[in-house]
Formats: sequence, C-alpha cells, structure tokens
Amino acid sequence: MSKKIYIIAVIAVCVVDAALPVHAQDSDPTLACPEKPNTKAKVRNLAGALFTEAGQSFEDERYLDALLQFLCSMSMIEHENTVINIKKALGEVKEKETALSMLTAYVGDHPDGELTGQIGQLADDLKKQLTPKEPTKKKEDCPSPPPQVAPQCPSETPKQLAYAKAVDRAHRVLWITGWINVGVGAGAFVSAVVLQGIAAAAKNKAQSATSYDVFMEQKDKNKSLQTAATTMFVSSALVAGVGVIHLLLHSEEQKKQRSLSTQAKPKPQKVDKENGSTVSVIPSGGLVWLKGTF
Repeated sequence: MSKKIYIIAVIAVCVVDAALPVHAQDSDPTLACPEKPNTKAKVRNLAGALFTEAGQSFEDERYLDALLQFLCSMSMIEHENTVINIKKALGEVKEKETALSMLTAYVGDHPDGELTGQIGQLADDLKKQLTPKEPTKKKEDCPSPPPQVAPQCPSETPKQLAYAKAVDRAHRVLWITGWINVGVGAGAFVSAVVLQGIAAAAKNKAQSATSYDVFMEQKDKNKSLQTAATTMFVSSALVAGVGVIHLLLHSEEQKKQRSLSTQAKPKPQKVDKENGSTVSVIPSGGLVWLKGTF
C-alpha cells in the first residue's frame, strides 16, 4: 500500500513540474535570444551578427526565423531600420500566432525601450487581424427569381465596350480632322500668297497702263484679288487653328491613357548614413540593410 502511494506521489510531482513551465510560458512568454554581453563592443558585434543572420533568413524565405533574429538584434541595440525589417518579415510570416507571441514577448522584455511602442503597435495590429470577425450578410444584387429560373443580373460589360469603342473612334476623328484642317489651312495660305502675287502684278500693270480702260480693268482686278487674298489668309488661319486644337486635344487624351495604363514602379531608397551605418536596399527581399557597425 505504501509503495503505491509513493508511486502516485512521484507521478503527481512530475505532472506538476511539467505543467508549471508551460503555464509560465503562456502567461509571460520570453524570446530565445542570446544573453546581452557586458561590453558595448561585444553588444554591437552581436547585434550586427544577428541582423546579418536575419537578412539571410529572409532571403532564404525563412521568415519566422528572420523575425526572431531581427527582434533579438533589437534587444541588443534598437534601430529604426530594424523595425522596418521586422514589419517586412511580419508581412511574410505565415505563422501569425507564433509571430504575435514573439512581439508580445519583446514588449514584455523591453517595456522601457524607445522603440518598444512601435513593436507594441505591430502586435496590436496583428492581434486585430487574428480576431475573428462576425460574418456579414451578403446583399442580393437582384431580386430572387422563381426556383426553376436561374437569376440573371444585367451586365454592364457591353455598355463599357461600346463606350470604349466610341471614345477610341472620337480620338481617331480628332486626329484625322486635325490634320485635314491643318492641310486645308496650309493650302488656303498658299492660295492667298498666289492671289497676293497676282494682285501685285495687276497693280503694276495698272500703274504702267497707257489707256484709261486698261488702267480701270487692272485696278478692279487688283482690288478683287486683294480682297480674295485677305479672305484666304483669314480662312487659312482659322482652319489651321481648328486643326491644331484637334491635334492638341488628341495628344492630351493619349497622355491620359498612358498615365492610366502605366503602373507605378517601386523606387529604390536613397543611400543615407544614420548612426554610423550605411542604409541601402536589398532588391530581392526589399529589406533596409545596415552595412557596417551599429
């Protein structure tokens, strides 16, 4: 009997000893980071090594390891660029629950850190994402049809296609009419120049005429040709101006279409110096890298 009681007591002690660490870990999680050295030089070297390992983990798509290593680097030396990289790694991590426990542990281990508030904000945002939302009822876009009839909703696609074709046709018309008007205006200008020359010749003949009849004939001819030339000059300017306006409108529409179709490309960050470290960008992972010492 006493032997059975002794075995039961040993089992109970083992169960209690096994349960206590789990409870402590659930209530007060901690990060598995190296111990902080006792000299500044060693702290800088360790922070840099952890940061480098985190960058390699990120490149190898081991995002959870990268997140832990970045947090451990932060626990040695806080740095704004490390926070940026933590955000990037957090965006790639699939194990969101584990990532949340890491962030929470960091905040608990470093309550007085200058950048702890940013890590806490990341933890709060992630916690909101993991909180299940109440399902929302979907609104029906169309009235429910009889059971034997499939619901049919009006499609806007044909109207959109017709509108796009009409816009494209209008652009072509602007381009064609613009060049036609410019050409007609240029032709009218040339005709006005020719008429001006003929009018000048008639004026010369009138001045050198030896009879009154020839003088009056050439004078009337000069007057009519001058009027016609002036009219042609004005007409050519108006017609060519309308053509130029059409071409300008067509050009502006083309610029709008190009601006809408062009996708924005991410620009690399500028090289800067901060806290004795050169900041650059890793193109493949998009991390803000620290070259040199912290």
